[in-house]
Amino acid sequence: MEIGRNTTDHLRLEIVGYQFAAAKDAWDANWLRVHVRASVDGREWDSIDPCLLTSEVSEIAVWLEYLADGMDVAPLEFLEPELVFDLVGRDGDLIRLRVWFAGGLRPSWAPYDAMPSRDLAAEIAVTREELTRAAADLREQVRRFPDRPGVGLR
Repeated sequence: MEIGRNTTDHLRLEIVGYQFAAAKDAWDANWLRVHVRASVDGREWDSIDPCLLTSEVSEIAVWLEYLADGMDVAPLEFLEPELVFDLVGRDGDLIRLRVWFAGGLRPSWAPYDAMPSRDLAAEIAVTREELTRAAADLREQVRRFPDRPGVGLR
């Protein structure tokens, strides 16, 4: 998934794999390692961190589709508070988002003292078409790394 391509603030998110390849527990079986390449004010970095569950990647896709359909949505937060997606507003055909970075998804030049740390965010303006493409890409990624059944906790 990529939003804000060719702008000073952008986000690219790609699932690298399951955190625990042979996990038997439902929680551990569904943690994903996520590669983020992002830019804030033209300062780019990339990081890989096990910060999303399989179900949370699907939630991002749904959230993006709702935005593309013109709906207003609440901020999207996850169990691990390393990414937060927020709708800032709409300017004609552009939808303005804010994506917050915390924990292991922060760049080395912006260390943090405690989580969650809401002081580093990409401000991204996107079109409905870009949101639809991003959601479709996330759905394809989660097809490659589906929710895995496990023992207990489900």
